[in-house]
Amino acid sequence: MTDPKATGGHASVDAAYRAESRRVLATLIRLLGDFDLAEEALQHAFRAALEQWPRDGVPDNPRAWLVSAGRFKAIDAVRRRARFDALETEETSMRFMIIVKATKESEAGEMPKEQLLQDMMKFNEELVRAGVMVSGDGLHPSSKGARVRFSGKNRTVVDGPFAETKELIAGFRMWQVNSREEAIEWVRRCPNPFETGSEIEIRQVFEGPELTQNEEILRKEEELRAQSARNAGR
Repeated sequence: MTDPKATGGHASVDAAYRAESRRVLATLIRLLGDFDLAEEALQHAFRAALEQWPRDGVPDNPRAWLVSAGRFKAIDAVRRRARFDALETEETSMRFMIIVKATKESEAGEMPKEQLLQDMMKFNEELVRAGVMVSGDGLHPSSKGARVRFSGKNRTVVDGPFAETKELIAGFRMWQVNSREEAIEWVRRCPNPFETGSEIEIRQVFEGPELTQNEEILRKEEELRAQSARNAGR
């Protein structure tokens, strides 16, 4: 026996398609700015309506429901494509943290000389022009810092300075390059950060897909990165 609710739902989808499809498409084009993407979104919206309306009933505002369903599908499609593109280029684009190790001079709060600042600025300009530099800064000595030690639910704050100078950090850079070897070559060209001996450590950064394939976590990470970029631009 035919379910009257399902029959009515299918009929409502047909009626909505005849009456609203053009206006829904126009709205999606305006929202998405892409005709092909809007057409795909429109098709998905009506497929979703065929599945849900016979079961859940026709929404009070069918056009708004269709626009929302299509828009969310389009957003998901764009995110998947972006993630796929990122995975495709993963082997040729990776981030590295460049860690400048502390020295007795940096821990004493000694400021770099004018010539070193000029040399470092010139090097940073090269990095920016090459599309390598993402971010970076120098750090105050550990005497102005603190550590928080964790033990189960307990937290203990330890004020600086810290004795193990060779394990401390005086500054950092975040670079995006094609390989570890490229990062090494750039570091070899870096001016010596201190007049005495210096050491710079190179560490590759984990990317989201390396840690998890959970779509929700990856989506949230993308949103947080976008928000962080907006915050940095303030």
